Amino acid sequence: MTAAEVAMIAQELGYPVSGSELLLLSGKSLRGMNVHRVDHPGEYPHRY
Repeated sequence: MTAAEVAMIAQELGYPVSGSELLLLSGKSLRGMNVHRVDHPGEYPHRY
């Protein structure tokens, strides 16, 4: 899933978050939730 798709699911559940906010939160914790971005082969590392 992309960050935008995850954000859409979160918005449907009442959480006001965007895909770009999720990418900026990668590697951090927020209200008991850990956000991790999975790097896939072929992507540029740390491009966000």
